Amino acid sequence: MKHQSISRWLSQLGLPQYCTTFEQEYDGVEDLLHLSECELLELGVHNFLHRLHLLTSLRLLQEREWRRGCGTDRIAKVR
Repeated sequence: MKHQSISRWLSQLGLPQYCTTFEQEYDGVEDLLHLSECELLELGVHNFLHRLHLLTSLRLLQEREWRRGCGTDRIAKVR
């Protein structure tokens, strides 16, 4: 994954209020891929639905990266 801006990603998710918090701790979205719900709570994401939205997006990004590593992403696009 090339470096993706945290502020852009959070804005796309409709959660720009967390930009400052995340950008103080991390350089890009790729640094967030392994965050847990507990870590999100520690970062101040107290709203359950916000945590769920963030974790779902991160898992989708993880899956996309995994597929790219296996080459299955290109196969899926060809079909």
